[in-house]
Amino acid sequence: MTLSRPLPGIRFEAVAPPPGDALPRMDIPLLVGFAASGPLHTPVAVEDPAQFANVFGGDVELPRPRNVHDTRIAHLGPTVRAFFRNGGRRCWIVRVADGKEEWTRFRIPHLMEVLPDDTLMPVFVVARSEGSWADGLRVQTNLGARPVRVKTFDTDHGELAAIVASAADLAAGDLIRLTWPEAGLAWHLYAGEAKTTAGIARLRGTSLWLDLATNTVPAQPVPPGRMFAEKITFDLTVRDASGRPLRLSALGFAPAHARYFGALPSDAALFASQPEARWARLWADASSPRFPVSALFDDARYVPAGMGVALSDPQPAEPHLEPDAFVRNGLSQFSRDMFLDPRLRDSSLRDLLDRANALRDLQDAKLTGIHAAIGIEEATMLAAPDADHRGWRLAADPVAEPAPGAASQPPPVPTHPAFSDCDPAGAPAVTSQNGAAAVSALPSWTAFDENGDDDPELVGIHTAMVYMAAARADMVALLSLPRHYDHRRAIAHASLLETLDAQARSYAALSHPWVIMRDDEAGPLRMLPPDGPMSGVMAARANVRGAWVAPANEPLRGVVALTPDIRADVLQSLQDAGVNVIRNAPAGFLCLDADTLTSDEDLRALNVRRLLILLRRTAIRTGNDYAFEPNSNSLRNTIKRGFEAMLSSLFARGAFAGRNAASAFQVITDETVNTQAGIDSGRLVAEIRVAPSRPLSFLTIRLVQRGEAAVVQEVR
Repeated sequence: MTLSRPLPGIRFEAVAPPPGDALPRMDIPLLVGFAASGPLHTPVAVEDPAQFANVFGGDVELPRPRNVHDTRIAHLGPTVRAFFRNGGRRCWIVRVADGKEEWTRFRIPHLMEVLPDDTLMPVFVVARSEGSWADGLRVQTNLGARPVRVKTFDTDHGELAAIVASAADLAAGDLIRLTWPEAGLAWHLYAGEAKTTAGIARLRGTSLWLDLATNTVPAQPVPPGRMFAEKITFDLTVRDASGRPLRLSALGFAPAHARYFGALPSDAALFASQPEARWARLWADASSPRFPVSALFDDARYVPAGMGVALSDPQPAEPHLEPDAFVRNGLSQFSRDMFLDPRLRDSSLRDLLDRANALRDLQDAKLTGIHAAIGIEEATMLAAPDADHRGWRLAADPVAEPAPGAASQPPPVPTHPAFSDCDPAGAPAVTSQNGAAAVSALPSWTAFDENGDDDPELVGIHTAMVYMAAARADMVALLSLPRHYDHRRAIAHASLLETLDAQARSYAALSHPWVIMRDDEAGPLRMLPPDGPMSGVMAARANVRGAWVAPANEPLRGVVALTPDIRADVLQSLQDAGVNVIRNAPAGFLCLDADTLTSDEDLRALNVRRLLILLRRTAIRTGNDYAFEPNSNSLRNTIKRGFEAMLSSLFARGAFAGRNAASAFQVITDETVNTQAGIDSGRLVAEIRVAPSRPLSFLTIRLVQRGEAAVVQEVR
């Protein structure tokens, strides 16, 4: 058979071009604050508001000042929703607290733990994270059973052979129960190993006898009469305060089981580590939707005691040692240590990263507050909206409020009896909001009145945020002020930050006033710091046009008003102080300033700092590709061409000033920066010089009368 030759002529084949090398992302913020649930001091990436609610729950109500009737809630949740509403796509969340938070504990109905001496004890679980959000939960169990055709069994040596249709019918970790109803006895085999050959599964493991009437281990069991065999699992159901159930099915009783009950992860475990391969499916099922409780993993064996195929009665939470829900939420002592790692609070700009790395890598210590996310490389913005609170105290506490200029003192924590009713009068209200629990604080706490010229707690938090951004040199700190700050207090606060290094202040931007907005079209109005909409606008601008474009003159979505009112005659003084003022303009509510806090004119524009961060990230990523290459002229020329191609693309998109590429940027890799001594030591230097484009911040229109005609001229 001969092969056909192609017909004469020309044929065109379309070949898809290789994907371009995308620039590093510049649209991802790190948001730090108070949440109802979720892991503490552990960064968690979220892609939308629903995922945030799945992990961090609903809004947490906070104390309000005397004679103030509007509800105060933590700013983190509304800030996240405002970020996504204004164009954000991804952010990192860090939940913070004061260290006095507590877990809610539950007893699992009809489940017992088998101790090494074969005695039994009740089984308890805790909520997946600390806080009072889980107070209204109820847990239930029910048994799942499937018949097993037993061929032989040996209760003395813990062995059993069964007829199976496939090797998947019986596996290691399964619990096989043999029951003698007349004697009221059951023998449980925890299969440590399983081998299937020719339709026969042979199991070997540890075993346990159980008296079904007393749920105790009998001394000398003698199983007479008819026997039933079954493979058993159980379902765990958790109901919220509204009665809505969430269930995990087919849970196992032994560590070798793929759905081992004892491996149910807490939030801290789920977001800080990878599951073992055998439990990966269980962790995935418990993640979305997030299962409300977690087991105290200790490699234990469990046995059902009186558990039936019908759902058990709902089991409420155990009584709390601390009845005050606000204390259990970890919010009783507002201070800068909630937002900062105390071990790094006083670190200087130069030694911050070294000390943080030493704590993480050498001492294997977990960092807290904003410093918990110091290693999240993809984050390019940092905001802590809940730092704008002034603090609170017990309403009956006669301690005076802090004087202007004095640090807020932590309120004393009252003493309570060891145990209290699990549903005490005045317990926190738990409602359902968008499928997540919304937790209200007890009314026994009162926020400090909004007075005082400055707040040292806030100054300390902002200083640490600036230092973290500047030490990393690849993110900007988005700072905001308390709602009651007028223009004088805003300028005074900015002046307190002037003591920081001028270059470090180029990594920070301060915005004011607060915005009043809705989470969605039908949601309630919220007053919150501008961190959410401003970070959303910056993220959207970076995605659509580029990080080198100033994030200003963009209407903030969802904003309907501002508070407090900023007069037009003080705008110039606020701009001179470096405060980016959000204004009510005909185009909407927008920010016409995009400055950092630095006095260095070359770095004052926020888009210039963001452009330099982008170049730094790109250079690091590109430089890693050349590691361990021969340090030759060929390599240096290759690096030069690579950076020039990247910079040319940015120049064409308007990132640099200049009439042509030669006047916009330079890449130098010759002998002027790479000396022979440096080459001999294995060092290669690529010096990049750029002329960033600057935003047109004002335009003067001059109207000139010439005879009978009027001429309009632009004056730059």
